[in-house]
Amino acid sequence: MPESRNLIGTRLGNCELVEKIGEGGMGAVYRGRDRALDRNVAVKILPEALAADKSYVARFIREARALAKVKHPNLISIYQVGQKNGLYFFMMEFVEGRTLAALLAQGGGGMAVPEAFRILGQVMRALSKVHSLGIVHRDIKSSNVMINSEGQAILMDFGLAKEPQGDSSLTTAGVILGTPDYMSPEQANGDPVDTRSDIYSLGILAFQMLTGRLPFPGKSAVAILKQHCHDPLPGMANLAPGIPEAVDRIVRKAAAKRPDERFQNLGEMTLAMRKVSDNPALSELAADAVPTGARTIKAAVAGAQSAAASGKRLYVWLWAALAVGALVVALALILGGLHRKESPPTPVGNTGQKPPAPEELPFAGIERWERPAGKSPSGLPPKTPEAVLEMKDGRKIAGSLNWYRDGKISITTKAGDEMTILREEVKAIRVARH
Repeated sequence: MPESRNLIGTRLGNCELVEKIGEGGMGAVYRGRDRALDRNVAVKILPEALAADKSYVARFIREARALAKVKHPNLISIYQVGQKNGLYFFMMEFVEGRTLAALLAQGGGGMAVPEAFRILGQVMRALSKVHSLGIVHRDIKSSNVMINSEGQAILMDFGLAKEPQGDSSLTTAGVILGTPDYMSPEQANGDPVDTRSDIYSLGILAFQMLTGRLPFPGKSAVAILKQHCHDPLPGMANLAPGIPEAVDRIVRKAAAKRPDERFQNLGEMTLAMRKVSDNPALSELAADAVPTGARTIKAAVAGAQSAAASGKRLYVWLWAALAVGALVVALALILGGLHRKESPPTPVGNTGQKPPAPEELPFAGIERWERPAGKSPSGLPPKTPEAVLEMKDGRKIAGSLNWYRDGKISITTKAGDEMTILREEVKAIRVARH
């Protein structure tokens, strides 16, 4: 909703508003001058027509709080939030540069893959930090990415961000929030969204960066949203000859109609992108996502061509070990409850004694292994081995193994992200058994 007031010259504490530099659905943005610190700042102000609506005021303040929670080189920093003389505002870092939308419009065509992946990788780094806090951005688009004077991408505008356990009155089911050109099908339908909705928007953004145009043009928001929900993504090679097929596959998977057909997290998308680009931003994103602190031992990763007899013996051993572990957990919980009913059960291994050295768990000879189905007698899922995958490119990915089959390994990181990795990319697995 446009801001009708002329606020140029208005003073908010030590800051004086100098010029309007942008406007969106949740407020106008001004360049301000902080006289005390002698620096430019960006000031976002809630429109007068919305300031009387408590729900919009709450959403405006929530944006400021969401920004304040995340600190990252590729995220805009917030300085202050407040209210003065009926003006709700917050002050942010002022970024010298141009939006990605302006950069694409000036170029008149698509970017080369290395440059597009460089910028996209930096946006993904910022978004990975946001997702790690359980926040869904919900408005990823080219005009919300600023390219500063050093060529660094800065992700902005958290006006539609959804926090975990947020106020449901601000995100009512059936209400469409976002920008139609980049909106996921579930977002277009007013359904609940998770981080995979942001991945869809990233796919649309990547399409625009590589081809120079959006995939679903339309004369109305309704026409555009229908295409997002039902029409296949146009072939990028027809719009920008020379785009590798592998890149086209990455974009198509990110922008799949069904959330469960997309990359399930930014880690998976990063691994796919690194196969076609060695951009440092992607390497840094992979490093940011690696959990640490897992106790490990070395275990060689071998092919599925090893002897079947050896594989069967290890397969039976693994099942038996997991079953015994689950039984021990159950007994500990029961005995702990009998010993002191008012206290929670003592965790297994918390005995004050040094834990036994982990045993080697080689994957040689195993064609497939899956986490046992069902639940243990204690009602808890069977414990799975903690592992660190040592990648051939030098990275390490730590978490709990889910399954190993068809030349692929599934691991859930301690951040809760499930990743599927090709065996041929793994140098070794270090597994810790407790």
